[in-house]
Amino acid sequence: MSTKQSSSNPYLPALAASLADFVEQVVRAEVARQLADHAAQQPAPVNMDHTISEKELCARLGISPRTAARLRARKRIRFVQVGRRVRYTPEHIAEFIRSNERGKRK
Repeated sequence: MSTKQSSSNPYLPALAASLADFVEQVVRAEVARQLADHAAQQPAPVNMDHTISEKELCARLGISPRTAARLRARKRIRFVQVGRRVRYTPEHIAEFIRSNERGKRK
């Protein structure tokens, strides 16, 4: 088939438009999927009203501020830091306690 004959094919413009629409739909679906994946990976916002200070954490766990600092540095306890203030959520504390359980019952 020659180039002259294929360019005069009346179906080519419609086929090209359909292909462009299909590609656009695929791209939009992929972008939507990636945005949804990214949103699912984002941590939930922290309600600062329910956080406790390092001093309160130390009193609850019976540890010193230096021990709390070591736990943070070694990434053994999660925390929220705003400026120089370090805060802990109930979830952070519960997660830390669960990860340090010994002699778990079966």
